[in-house]
Amino acid sequence: MGNEGEAVLFRDQPLAFQERFFHRRLARLFVSRFGDEHWAWAAGAWASAREQGLSPVVALRHIFFFFIGRPHDQSSDEGKLLEEICNAWGWGKDGGRFRTVYVSDLVDVLAGRETRSFFEGDVNAGAPVPIDIWAFRQAGFPDQEFRELLDEAGLEQPAGPPHGEPGADAYEAARAFFVARAAALNATASGGISDWTAEEAEAVGRFELQRRLDLDPLTADEIFDEADLDG
Repeated sequence: MGNEGEAVLFRDQPLAFQERFFHRRLARLFVSRFGDEHWAWAAGAWASAREQGLSPVVALRHIFFFFIGRPHDQSSDEGKLLEEICNAWGWGKDGGRFRTVYVSDLVDVLAGRETRSFFEGDVNAGAPVPIDIWAFRQAGFPDQEFRELLDEAGLEQPAGPPHGEPGADAYEAARAFFVARAAALNATASGGISDWTAEEAEAVGRFELQRRLDLDPLTADEIFDEADLDG
């Protein structure tokens, strides 16, 4: 499910193409690295790490060392946290914050599922969307760090106080925000495209927002390249 030739072709596409299919590309890289049998486990551990706020490059590197049986090669505090995360995911335990809706939704997206496989209280759960801190920021849930980034970039601050850690209601509101955004993009055939999905709308919005903040967003390929798993 992905090879070097495909990777080259993907990188030769316009940037907007790469950004729209960020999660699809990420899924292919996970399969290529961890194999058909283990990719979902690795992706779930990575999602848990991202939910904990680890950078994608750091998270991926630590998960790789855990996966090959050498977790203590990366002995930082982040590495120890990753070991706990991987254990929680690998055994299918609740693990507190480790097994979140975010993890389930992101794995559903990476697996290409059109409906959510885990959602409490609603059999018609709708499309999965990976809602992490950047998705919350897009959907109108600013945290203090985001306000500081806006200030550094000279951008307007959102009204109201910073949000605390968002709960289930905020998560579902953010998910609905991207479902609606995808529908709006399709209604106008934005970019000449009329089949936007919610996770694609989130991914493109994330890249746009990070560039506005003068950050350097990483594509899926760059995350794997910078983690240097073959080095």
